[in-house]
Amino acid sequence: MKSSLNLSQIGKGENVIVTLPKGDGLFMDTIEPTPGAICTSPTQTYLDLSAAGERGQEAAEHLRNERLTWKK
Repeated sequence: MKSSLNLSQIGKGENVIVTLPKGDGLFMDTIEPTPGAICTSPTQTYLDLSAAGERGQEAAEHLRNERLTWKK
């Protein structure tokens, strides 16, 4: 799955965290970047990363720059 998701190692901090939600609500709007890897939408992931500690803000900013566009 690492190569399918185009993941790479970093020097410090977590690169990927897998969280299992308590309810199904987060998966009402999902994506499947590679077969079998069902993920929250980019917007939900951005919100989750923004609220996460340590490198979450950095990851949220990267996701926003790479995948999310805001209409002005």
